Amino acid sequence: MYDLVHHCIIAAFTGCLWRRGPGTRRYHLRRADGKPYGYPDMMPVPELLDRAMARRAVGDDDGAAEDLHAILDRNPGAAETRQAHYYLAESLARRGRWTSAIEAFRAFLEEPGQDELNAYALLWVAQGYEQLADYDSALDLYDQYRALNTPIEAYAALQQARIYEQQGDLDAATTAYLTVARTDISRARRAASYERAIALYQQQEQPDEAFALYQELLDLASLPAYRARILSEAVTLAYALEQPEQARTWMREIIQVAPDTEYAVTAVQELVAVADPQLDNTTAAQILFTQQRYEAALPLLDAAIAEAEPDSAAQLELQRLHALTLRGQGDFDTALKQLQQVGQAQPESEPGRQAQLDAIQTLGQSGAITQAVTAYLNYADTYPDDARAPEAMDRAAQWLERQNQHEQAIQVRLNLGQRYPASDLGTASLVLVGDYFAGQGRADEALPVWETLALQGIGVQRAMGGFFAGRLLQAQSDDAAARELFALALAAGPESYYGIRSAEALGQLSTGDIGPGSPISDAEWQALDDWVASWSGQSTRAFRTDDGSPAIFNVAQRAQALRHSGLSALAIGEWESALTWWQDDPVALLLLARLANDYDFTNAAFQAGQRLNYLAPAEAGPQPLTLLRLRYPTPYAELVAQAAQTHQLDPRLFYSLMRQESQFQIDATSWAGARGLAQIMPSTGDNIAQNLGFSDFHPDHLYHPYVSIQFGTYYLGLQLERMQGSVQGALAAYNGGFGNASAGPMVPACPIPKPLSLRLTTPKPKTMCARSTPITVSTVSSMLHRNWYHSANAHRAQACLLVPGSHIGMLPTGLGAVGVARTFFDMLPVCV
Repeated sequence: MYDLVHHCIIAAFTGCLWRRGPGTRRYHLRRADGKPYGYPDMMPVPELLDRAMARRAVGDDDGAAEDLHAILDRNPGAAETRQAHYYLAESLARRGRWTSAIEAFRAFLEEPGQDELNAYALLWVAQGYEQLADYDSALDLYDQYRALNTPIEAYAALQQARIYEQQGDLDAATTAYLTVARTDISRARRAASYERAIALYQQQEQPDEAFALYQELLDLASLPAYRARILSEAVTLAYALEQPEQARTWMREIIQVAPDTEYAVTAVQELVAVADPQLDNTTAAQILFTQQRYEAALPLLDAAIAEAEPDSAAQLELQRLHALTLRGQGDFDTALKQLQQVGQAQPESEPGRQAQLDAIQTLGQSGAITQAVTAYLNYADTYPDDARAPEAMDRAAQWLERQNQHEQAIQVRLNLGQRYPASDLGTASLVLVGDYFAGQGRADEALPVWETLALQGIGVQRAMGGFFAGRLLQAQSDDAAARELFALALAAGPESYYGIRSAEALGQLSTGDIGPGSPISDAEWQALDDWVASWSGQSTRAFRTDDGSPAIFNVAQRAQALRHSGLSALAIGEWESALTWWQDDPVALLLLARLANDYDFTNAAFQAGQRLNYLAPAEAGPQPLTLLRLRYPTPYAELVAQAAQTHQLDPRLFYSLMRQESQFQIDATSWAGARGLAQIMPSTGDNIAQNLGFSDFHPDHLYHPYVSIQFGTYYLGLQLERMQGSVQGALAAYNGGFGNASAGPMVPACPIPKPLSLRLTTPKPKTMCARSTPITVSTVSSMLHRNWYHSANAHRAQACLLVPGSHIGMLPTGLGAVGVARTFFDMLPVCV
């Protein structure tokens, strides 16, 4: 992934000021008016400090240090010198120059004046000593910091706990961990501290103390899977302390809170072994069946069937599970007979209907595919009002597709969509059928499918149907009918991909004057508050002390202090823990979103916005602009604009890429090792650094927005050039490597109009042509998560990219769900 071909064309930055520093060559930011900044000695001190802070914010620590040195050299008596001293020391620490950083911070601490920078400096110095393995000095500085009683005092105790543990002072480490665990910081960090304290007590052979801590930890552990793990560990200790009744109590709780986990399986097996009278056979059998422990489940199912009321629905359901257990063991013949018996016993009952479908599925799995297809279709004909009828038809189509009988499968799906257009499966089938007919060039057959979808489908797919039906009618010169379908699509999904495409076709595409990076006003926040209140019944105005709002404000305060103190990972943990804890509370999420946005934690604001979007019911109505801005943020606007202009990219394309790749988390790291906002592999970053003249490159620099954005725009621009202008192909090459992407078909490109923009100017895009077979946006967006050329859905003719104007400066509003993914392709409409 992210393999950079070594014989690439070396691209140089254009329109930027290059200046040689001591052994480095760096890219300098421009002013907001596009003019280059002058040298530091040409700028007033306040402007120098502002630029230093701007550079610091994007991770350009070398540039920030240059400006800070200039302040101190030119006017040591200026009011800005105190900040310059602090941030110069911080820049040394951020670059890992700990000896120099400690010296600079100590000099700062000796200066007159006391403010929050002093507290941050103490924590930086403590971390510096820890990095240099001077643990005694580190512990002393952490003690000094803790004496200040700041909001993040517990995190200093956490750092001490780790040092004590490393030094083997287990008593002191345990005490420090318990101090952290009993505070009000991130629940996840508190839980982890409890776990370390428990482990240390056990290591010191103090099981009673460990056992008591499990009680405290369980008061904190609320997430089912996590609670089940802690309970499972507590059970082991309870047995060791000869408290079997407590162990059994906890095992019963595991079964109750997390029945679909391996911990529940272990608990069931243990309780069955001791013949626990409170464990019923039905519950035990269902848990073992769900976890595919078929051999263990069978005797429990037999016992449960014998206990159930004869011919009751409960007994029939157990008999159905018994048959499926036999099927799971490979005994298809017996399973089929038992399922047929259950289905015939009470064909109109819930278990009877389900047993009939299970029998058909078993028939297909045994190899009788033709019979299974016929049986599924017969079921749908026999029980047309059954909610499972669409599923039966869908399964029949799937079996036909597996047999490469695609035309027959399409006819089944067409029937499914026409019968049940307002169901999930019916709507999805209409999309597949419309795509199929369009790809086959059968426009006359595709048109009624798209019209049915537009008129009777559900969700954003209605907008898709209206748009494609409108385009087909346009091709037939029936402009009046086409406009009706476009209007229907726009009404069905005004913020969706196809809604915006339809607005474009109607000439109703609007633009706004909100530029990238613009702050969200109080009035906009109030509009979001009112919208949330309209469907949640609550408002942030009523969310005060009794409802926990101080805890939410404390999260933001701690996160900000942690970030200023160089503990960014812990800051992110605060937000993550809060978002998990309040994930089902829309008002709390709104407050978290606003605080995260105000404190420039873009990822946390984005996650809160995404969760609000998920919680909102369909009847909530159009999303406020504020929520769309949270879900499609534009951080680092000046840097992105400059880098995109250098490499002739639409900034929206790169924002889309960052949204998909990292969700704007600056320290994001993928399972494969890709880093930062643009998710670049270290090896690729090293090659890019050589091409762009970045000396002393280190993979950790990819976590700096300053580097990640420049490298990412360069690399995406390179892929666009290699893929002859195909945006889909370039994104595939960016994600999966040029070698993989160039091995398959690309989407043909056509001239790309200049993006509409009110604030940023981008170079006129080139006219680019590509080759081979087109691929649908929904296909590519899903294929980017695997080898995208293996899809069979490469069939939307004469596709080209077109980025319409937007309500949010450079970004389309919303463009939510296309197919199954909300990827950056949501923001790249395709013209067909």
